Amino acid sequence: MSRPVQGSAQRRDLRVALSCKTVENGQGRDGIGVYTAALAKHLPGAGIEVIEFALGQTSAAMPDMRLDSYAAHVARDFVGLKSPLELPAHIVHFTDHHIVPSRLPTVATLHDAVPLKYPEWVSPRMRWLKNLIMKRMARHADQVVAVSHFAVEELVEYFGVARDRIAVVHGGIDEYWLQPPAEPLAVVTAPDGRILKDYFLCVGTFQPRKNFDNLISAHLALPQATRHEHPLVIVGRPGWRCEHTIKRLQSLAAAGEPVYWLSDVNSRQDLRAVYGSALALSFVSLYEGFGIPVLEAFATGTPVITSTASSLPEVAGDAAVKVAPQDVQAIADAMLSIASSSALRTDLVARGHTRVREFTWEQGARKMAKVYARLR
Repeated sequence: MSRPVQGSAQRRDLRVALSCKTVENGQGRDGIGVYTAALAKHLPGAGIEVIEFALGQTSAAMPDMRLDSYAAHVARDFVGLKSPLELPAHIVHFTDHHIVPSRLPTVATLHDAVPLKYPEWVSPRMRWLKNLIMKRMARHADQVVAVSHFAVEELVEYFGVARDRIAVVHGGIDEYWLQPPAEPLAVVTAPDGRILKDYFLCVGTFQPRKNFDNLISAHLALPQATRHEHPLVIVGRPGWRCEHTIKRLQSLAAAGEPVYWLSDVNSRQDLRAVYGSALALSFVSLYEGFGIPVLEAFATGTPVITSTASSLPEVAGDAAVKVAPQDVQAIADAMLSIASSSALRTDLVARGHTRVREFTWEQGARKMAKVYARLR
């Protein structure tokens, strides 16, 4: 499953095994999948040779050996058996929470502490056991990477990670988003074939922390003429604890409200078209470890409304309208302000273009390479 190494022609004397399970099986649009795929693509340009692997599968680096599954590693860890992961690399980097013992120096990216801090927001299926395992296995990391400064204190508190073991390496935006589109953007259509434009957009997997219910309520609080001129479009796959939200969207749509759910936006080209036809991104999550959609909107020239919570102010800077995510009226007021003021939209677009240049994957890869070098 390893891809040919691309990037700079410089000599690569540091080989990193990168866990890439999250970019398989259509998961690449989730935040961790985007993060992992971006590192795999850009680390070679920072002088790192990348070997991709997935627990429980055969690695191209070792075609005759199938790697043990995460569950097998966890089971042995709990009973005290030693069978650490072996890979032909200098360092292993786990980009999700599936960290296992390794014979190599180990880097682990912990994106957030949601399962431990807000267990009610995640799937209840064996939740207590998953949280116990996740916290236990994090101790196998020699170096922890946080994707925002906001996340550091939470990793210290909820994972018990020593602060001096945490390095902050922000996520970023791929150069694809920073270049003018190679061809005209596609027309965005609703499931019923209706052409959609000038809508309020939100992008993310359906789950409680995305705050979709308050966003829907805020849109409903807008004047009727504004709602119909600027519909609400939510792009994302079903996640967990989202049945009520999906039923609500479907009921509102059946009643004639201009709310649309697009669950099949799978390519960058299609997603770029979705941003390009939007009036504004309304990304008012209760909690985000980072918040890549904010950067994608900045890059496509889409004004942003975002939340005052968690890492989002750190990412947005002064380039977005920020609101308290629990305040439905404040969200509605921000929507109305953007809908009614072309001057505000123009200012936000300009600020966004400037802000997004501070978060590129090229910069992130160079910073990550320095993290690796400290463990060599």
